[in-house]
Amino acid sequence: MDPNMIMLPGLTGVVPVVGAFLPAAGINPANFPEAEPSQVVEMIDGDTLDIEVSIVRRILNGHEMVMFGYNRQYPGPLIRAPKDATLVVRVRNEIELPTTIHWHGVRLDNEFDGVPGVTQEAIQRGESFVYEVHVPDAGMFWYHPHAREDVQQDLGLFGNLLVTSPNPSYYGPAHREEILVLDDILMDEQGVLPWGESAPTHALMGRFGNVMMVNGETNHQLSAKQGEVVRFFLTNVANSRTFNVTFGGAQVKLIASDVGRFEREAWVESVVIAPAERYVVDVRFEEPGTTLIANSIQAINHFRGEFYPHVDTLSIVTVSTETAAPGISDSFYSLRVHDEIAA
Repeated sequence: MDPNMIMLPGLTGVVPVVGAFLPAAGINPANFPEAEPSQVVEMIDGDTLDIEVSIVRRILNGHEMVMFGYNRQYPGPLIRAPKDATLVVRVRNEIELPTTIHWHGVRLDNEFDGVPGVTQEAIQRGESFVYEVHVPDAGMFWYHPHAREDVQQDLGLFGNLLVTSPNPSYYGPAHREEILVLDDILMDEQGVLPWGESAPTHALMGRFGNVMMVNGETNHQLSAKQGEVVRFFLTNVANSRTFNVTFGGAQVKLIASDVGRFEREAWVESVVIAPAERYVVDVRFEEPGTTLIANSIQAINHFRGEFYPHVDTLSIVTVSTETAAPGISDSFYSLRVHDEIAA
């Protein structure tokens, strides 16, 4: 919500009927380890990964905060694995809330789907659970809790699983790949606003944040060369917000989503991505200078009953005058067709 927007009469005094929850309330944040940026974990069939769910310390918008992390990272480790691999993931819970890991979009055995009370019992503090994650499809997936995800996901429990194809031309040529995890968090001048202790506090529309984040950062930046084609893997981990992602004046080619490659690639001006969705786009940066990756939307003023344009900066891309090599503009400007995946 735009902080300058006038609230409807009576709403400013409405408070949740549940108690407030903040992690490790009353404990000095300095007692916890500082979170680290996400690291890439390369895995092959049969490999084992240990994940610890624990409390970490972060600084967001100038506020020192207590948050959660997978292996003390934000986002959690980026797991890269080949198609058809089976991975063993041992999860230990060290936070005060019961948790699980749900492997979003992965077609795996039901017993490892991470839904408490349905496929497993929630992992209590001090306990562990072993997941066997078989990845039969290439593409971008992600993992997160399915226990009070309104709290745990907001506090940093999410990560990506990138499954690679044995086909080297599964995607077209690109100079490099970038992972962009889109999120928001609700804060005021005191820091993050509490969550509901026994139940969510934001019904129906959900808990929208007012601070945008990319890969857990509020000031995300990238650099690119003139003519460089960057493949962006986008994931929306926000609780409620649908993003409309634009790339300034750069040309954008939509090539895949959370169901895999598209039958036909397409030129787009923006990418609308709802919570939990993933998209893959190739973007060519032609003009030197600064380009904004932004959330460009039509916001709603509920008080006046009007729409108005609104832009949130997600990332700043600085494009140099150095020319990207090798030149792959011919392949970029060709829209591929994959007849083998036609419906």
